[in-house]
Amino acid sequence: IYMNNLSDDTVTASNWADAGNWVSAPGAGGPGQQVRFDDKITSAAAVSVASPVTVGAVYFNNTNAYTLSGAAALTLDNGAGTQAVVSVESGTHTVSAPVAIGSDGATVNAPLNAGLTLAGPLLGAGALTKVGAGDLTVTQTNSRSGKTEMKSGVLILQGGGTPGAGELVMAGSPGVRVTGSGAQVTGPVTIKNAMQANALDGDLTLSGLLDWQSTASTVRKVGTNQMVLAGTGSAAGTPTLNVREGGLR
Repeated sequence: IYMNNLSDDTVTASNWADAGNWVSAPGAGGPGQQVRFDDKITSAAAVSVASPVTVGAVYFNNTNAYTLSGAAALTLDNGAGTQAVVSVESGTHTVSAPVAIGSDGATVNAPLNAGLTLAGPLLGAGALTKVGAGDLTVTQTNSRSGKTEMKSGVLILQGGGTPGAGELVMAGSPGVRVTGSGAQVTGPVTIKNAMQANALDGDLTLSGLLDWQSTASTVRKVGTNQMVLAGTGSAAGTPTLNVREGGLR
């Protein structure tokens, strides 16, 4: 495990490639490589990813926010047959560099009162699974083909962001929230549990195939904007769509 060791605890910007910023420098990494961003910083800090890097696990553990920025891709690859991990142990952190998800997929784990924002492009065909009660926020309109499965925590679609064109599965998550502006989910959506659709700052449009399964008794629509069902789909059992606020069309 390579532990973050920024040389100055007041630093606000640093480079991934600078070996002096690490206890043991990961360099460009590789499948299975683990890196940590821990308690050295005492205020928010940005880490620039100027060249492509590959990691199997990334850990954030600081109430001060880390931002991994840059134009080079951060590839999540934990080795053949094993999902990569992004674990937020405390705080709310951002990856604005492009994130490429390997074929074995990746799990994002964030507990209650913590969260992760994916503010850069999401790439690759691997599945993205969210566990833990913290929020997962996406801010780009992504076209990746991999599945996104929300097992826990709220999915926040910020500024028109979406997790991709692949299937979105709500499998334990309390719901989806639209912030900043409206969002359109173009891929298939599978609803496996009762959830809330919050069109807070703009319309939530579902234009792909909707599969509303019998285990999802109720979808509650809140937020002053509209929920737009623009695709086709099916519902099993006798589910209820409860429009508490805003409109439905």
